[in-house]
Order: sequence, then C-alpha cells, then structure tokens
Amino acid sequence: MRRRPIRWQVIAAVPAVAALSAAVFVVARAVRPEAEVSLADLAAVAIAAGATVAAVVAWAGGSRLRASGPTGPGAAPVVQDQLYRDTHGRLPRVRDLDDPVALGVHPAPRPTSGAPSFVRRDLSGELEQAIAEAPFVLVVGDSTAGKTRAAYEAVRAVLPEHILVYPQTRESFPAAVTAARRVRRAVLWLDDIERYASAAGFTAQTFRELATADDRAVRVVGTIRARERAVFGVRGEDLLSPASRRRNRTVREVLALAREVELDRRWSEAELTRAAASEDDRVTTAGQHAGRFGVAEYLAAGPQLYRDWRDALACAGTPDDTRAGGPRGGALVAAAVDARRAGFHAPLPAELLRRLHEGYLSELGGPAVRPEPWERALRWATQPLHGTSSLIMPGDMPDTYLAFDYLADTLAKSGRQAPVPTFTWEALIDHGGPRDCVDIATQARECARDDIAESAFRKAWAAGNLEGARGLASVLGITGRPSEAIALLAEATTRAGIVAPAEEQALLALRVELAWWTHESGEAAKAVPLARALVAECRTALGQTAETTLGAQIVLARCLGFAGEAEEACRLAHAAAKSAATALGPLNDCAVSARFEQTLQEAWRDGTRAVSLWERAIDEELAISGAGSVVLIDYYRALAFHLADEGRFQEARAQAGRAVRLAERLGRTNIRRVYSRLALARWTALSGDRDEGLRMTGRLLDDCRRIHGVDHELTWDVREGLADLLYALDEYAEARRHWEELRADLPAGHTLALYCRGGVAKCRMKEGDVERGDGELAAVVAEFTRINGPRDRNTTRWRDDLTRLRAETSAPS
Repeated sequence: MRRRPIRWQVIAAVPAVAALSAAVFVVARAVRPEAEVSLADLAAVAIAAGATVAAVVAWAGGSRLRASGPTGPGAAPVVQDQLYRDTHGRLPRVRDLDDPVALGVHPAPRPTSGAPSFVRRDLSGELEQAIAEAPFVLVVGDSTAGKTRAAYEAVRAVLPEHILVYPQTRESFPAAVTAARRVRRAVLWLDDIERYASAAGFTAQTFRELATADDRAVRVVGTIRARERAVFGVRGEDLLSPASRRRNRTVREVLALAREVELDRRWSEAELTRAAASEDDRVTTAGQHAGRFGVAEYLAAGPQLYRDWRDALACAGTPDDTRAGGPRGGALVAAAVDARRAGFHAPLPAELLRRLHEGYLSELGGPAVRPEPWERALRWATQPLHGTSSLIMPGDMPDTYLAFDYLADTLAKSGRQAPVPTFTWEALIDHGGPRDCVDIATQARECARDDIAESAFRKAWAAGNLEGARGLASVLGITGRPSEAIALLAEATTRAGIVAPAEEQALLALRVELAWWTHESGEAAKAVPLARALVAECRTALGQTAETTLGAQIVLARCLGFAGEAEEACRLAHAAAKSAATALGPLNDCAVSARFEQTLQEAWRDGTRAVSLWERAIDEELAISGAGSVVLIDYYRALAFHLADEGRFQEARAQAGRAVRLAERLGRTNIRRVYSRLALARWTALSGDRDEGLRMTGRLLDDCRRIHGVDHELTWDVREGLADLLYALDEYAEARRHWEELRADLPAGHTLALYCRGGVAKCRMKEGDVERGDGELAAVVAEFTRINGPRDRNTTRWRDDLTRLRAETSAPS
C-alpha cells in the first residue's frame, strides 16, 4: 500500500555509498502542514569504493577488447590488456618515445609528417618541476591548447628512465594501474583523464595508493580540457541525475589530489617569439595566425575543420571540389559529434555511423539536397586537413571513428547546438554495452530525457549492471512509479548479495535506499526497525560520518518524524546535518539532504514556527547553493504550504511560482515539475483567481494524460489534486464527483482509493448527509490507524479532519 497520494511529493534520494542512488518519494498534502513536502533534491550520494565495488557494478557488463596501440605499419602487436606498447610488444621507456602523436598529441600540417617541433611554453619549467616533485600532475586547458604536447615533453625531460604505462581505453585502466605498480618506476599516462571517469578502480583511493608507493615510484601525469573539468564541478550539480552527481563527485575527489598546471590556449609574446625562431615552417606559420587562434589550436586545424563542417551542412549537391564536403559528409560528422554529446565516448563502427547519419541527412532535406556518395563523404570526413586532425578520427579498432573533440566543444560554445535527436539516442543504446548504456543514460538525464535514460538503464540492468539498476530506480521514481522502483531495488539487493557478498559497503547502500522506499510504500511497521538496524550496521562497518551512515540516519529521522516521534527525529536530523557539514562539506549531497531534513523535522515539531524556519532555511540555502539551485524548489514549496496554512494565499502563490520557474529546467516527466505546477494552480485558485487556478490544473491534467497516459500514477494524483482543490473551493458536489470517478478508475486495492473514500465522506458531511459521511470518514481514519499507527502524521491529519467536521456539523463523536 502506498503511504499517501503523491500529488504534492517532490523527488528526493537517500544519501548512500558505493554507487547507490534512487529517486524516492515523499508525499505531502497541501491542505495541512502535518503532511509536509518532502526532502530537497537529495541526490543519492556515493563514494566509489575502489575497483572491487566497480567490479560489482559491472559484474555482467563485459568489456569490448580493442587493439593496444595505433594501427598501421610499425604499430604495436594487439595485446589484450590494451596498453600502449612499442613495436616489440613491450611497455616503452620514456627516453625511447619518439612519437607524441601516438600518445594523444594532434599531428600538424604537412609536408613534414608527425608532430611539429616543440616550442617551449612559459609554463614548461613549472610543469617540469611539478612532475619532478608531485606524484600526480594534471595539465588543464582548452581543447588544442597544447596540453598533451607540453606534458609529453616535460615527462621526457624529467623522467627519461621511467616506464610509460598508457591505458588506451577505459576498460584498460585497471590493467594500467596493475602494470604501473609492478614496474620499478612508472609514469601512468592519462591523456584526457575524463575518459577513465567511469572505469573500474578510478577512485581517489587508487590514486592515493599510487602516490604512496615505495619511493613514490609511480608518477601520474594527465590532461583534461577545461570544459570537461567544469562539467565535473559543483556548480549546477543539483540539476544532474544521481548517477551524474556520483560520477562527478568521484572525479572531483581524484582531481583534488593532483597538482594542476593551467595552460592558456593563447600564446604569450615570449612564446610567439620562440615560435617565430623555429626551423619548422608549420610552427612559424601558426605563429602568424596567433592573433585570432592559439598556435596549437591552429596547428591542429581546429578552426578550419569546424568551418568546413558547418559549410558542408549548408551545402546542397556534390561539390565539384573533391576537397569540399557535401551534405552527406556534414550529416556524417553531425552524427559522430552528437554521439559524443549523448555520452557515448567510444569510437563508432562505420556501419552504425552510416545508419545514424541518414537521420541527419533527412533533416537536411534527404534526396532533395543531392547528397554525395557515402564513400566520398567518409573519405572527406576522415581526411586530415594539411596532414593534421580530421573531422572524425580513426578509432583503435578497424573501421571505427570518433568525432574530433574540438568540434563538440566549439559547437557548445556557439550556442547553436540542437537537442540530440531521439533516433540517435535509441541507436546508441541499441549498440552500446552495459557500461555504455549507463553513460548514455546519465547524459540523457542531464538533457532532461528521462524516457531515454529509462531505456538505457533498463538495458544495462538487463545485463546485470547494478549501476543500471540504481539509475533505473531513480528514473522510475522521478516519473511516478515507486512500486516498480521498490521491486527493482529488492531484486538488485538480492543479486548484489549473491554476486559479491563481501562488498558490504555497496550492499548497505542498496539496503538504505530500499529502507526508504519501504517507508514510502506504506509499510511503516517494517521501515522504522529496518532503518534503526541499518544505522547501527553502517556505524559499525563504515564509521559515524560515512555518507551511507548519515544517509541511513536521515532515513530513520524521516520514518520517526512521520510516525510522530518528533524529538528523536529532530535529534537525528540535527546530528546528521552537523556531521555532514563538518566531515563532507556544505555542498556535499548528504549535507544538503541533512539540512533540509533538519528544517523539515523542526517545522513538523513546532508548526507555529514553520514559516520562520523555512524562511531562514531558504536564506541559508541561497547563500550556499545560489539562487539558481534547483534544490530550492522544495524549500519554496514547503514555505508556500505553511503560508497557505496561515491563510496567506497570495504569498503562498508567489513562493509556488518561484518553485515552478526553477522546475521548468527539468524534464516534462519530472515529478518535481508536475507537482510544482499543481501547487501553483492550487494557491492561484485559493488566492482569489479561482478560474485561472482551475484552468491551470486542467492544463496540467491534460499534459499528464498526453505524456503518461490515463492509467498512470501522476495522472491519478493530479486528478486527486483537482478534487481536493474543488473541495477547498467549497464546491463539494463537484469534488465528490471527481473523487468517485477516480476511485472507480483505480486498480483494486490501490491506496489512493482510501483517499478518495475519505474525500467523498468529507463532501457528504459538508453537503448535509452527516450521518453517512461521518461513518465513512470514521472508517477511513480507522483504516489509516491500522496501516500506519495512531501517531502517524497521515493518520493524525485524517483524525483532525473528522474532529473538525464533527464540530462544524454537530455530528456525534
């Protein structure tokens, strides 16, 4: 039985550890403070627990095996560990390296092949010193700023006797870590480090262990584009899905261990002087264009390639000049770029790219634009410009291609990017493995495409990927299907125990989430003891301030608070907020969750102070998270409910409006957006604009029916909300009709039917059928008491309704 109708609920998630997150539902009625709004967007927080936990997450995932080095003459033999090797199949010594292109440096224009002559950068000395002193150095800068080349030359200068260990795929990262530990002195080379963010073992703990190896024998040198580093930042993180937040936090923890050296895309006068003195004509020519572009940027041909692509998209017919791209070539590149934007970071097989590009070509006009043949389009897109980068780059495996990262970055900066088409998402999901699907789903959530995320997470979970299960539960919750999320989490918990019983941290995190859902499903009798046991287990196994421990503590506080145990709930929430702020920092998801819970429990305990408590909490959250933080949606709605309870409907309407404006940034199916709109409609009607409020509710109901269908939880909840609004407007006959019709449409045994019974009973008493209505409402109160207990906040609300109506109608108690 579901605890409450979810028409006033907001999305929340339980703080957890080791890759655990699921959207969880908290439902609150608008007519009473006793049925409060839920937690803020408490994204499930997770600390990666190392390679072993990551292995649990992908126990049935499987990896694609790729060649371990470049293809073509002189390439390294194919080795299953996918590490870069020399022509003899050995891990190379740094002093023997002679091909920076093989390590990620963009080639430069002909006639001289390979990388251009190196021009020492102003920061080269600082970079060399950092590599000599620090176990982990990260070079940060724009795409084509020269990061990889500067790092390559610094490593050669400082660590010539070290062995280079370069994982060429995400899947080969664990093998690279193992190899780096085995050799006496090693450089772990992580060009574009973000590629490894979801790899098994990509955790702060792994990097700490490498840093503390004997005599600090392992040095880690990585690069990252400035745009990618910003993606992993805290700003705007509340907009992301739980999986994205978990990934970002793990990456931030890793990057925090590095000594960073920032490399500017634009070259200084001193650098340009050195470039002008170079004997490499390519370098001197690039220096002459430094007024508009960076030297490395020009050498990599980024600006010209971007223009070529955009010109091809605008072209009709096959160009006479074979060096120019036509519409098919433009569509081909667009498909490859969008694959990266959709979270698919591996090279695409040519056949998939060929299928994908047809959709883009169709959008350009299809046969009407007289596209060039496929072979010519592919040849154009893969042809290096002046011997440098190409629009799409060859992958490690034959006939695979990856879009030049400069194109996606520049497109994003231009503000001209259109949403990734549905057919692209679907084709990538169909092609991808479990780990790919998790990445795609995570990106889809960031793009407010919960429908796509659900499909991708389902495929990952079908292959046994626990992160897929976790993400799927989140999507199910956010789109109003809590019972499905509960069943899925129960299955995932069982599977995790079978596959990796030793992974206590991951299992505890799964159980914390399941405890929350148990409470929200209406099984209050199970939820409190389950949450108590989890708090004790987490404290013993993980420590007092571990995120999973604090998450379990917040779950217990919510269970106790709703059960009427206000003092203990407040104490637990306060302790969790204090511990999270101290141990994890104010922006940590668990700290955000605990702050909201603390205010919620205090407002529940003392309703007379609720408005002032929420006003203060909003001011504090604004100072911490900023005015654009989506987490404030729930704060605004909480304040609106309490303002309305005091009869301050205009103020409640204003606060609900603030919530709606923030929620517009979420997907159409996001329940926080739906319930924010429903709240605004309610307070609009009750503030004096009855007709507009009812029109707003009707439009929302139409949207739910169109998007979700007539037999969906969200549609039913909005219908129940409409009936309740009509009751609040004293339109009892119409309210009763809506409740009766909804009850008739609900499945047998659905909890919302009990609310409909209660609503109909209240209408009868208001309409004069006091004896019948009193008896029906008393039966509803008895049923809530049986299910939730006599002190439960929901039971209390219905009991208070009965008492008030008896007083109004002089019905016998």
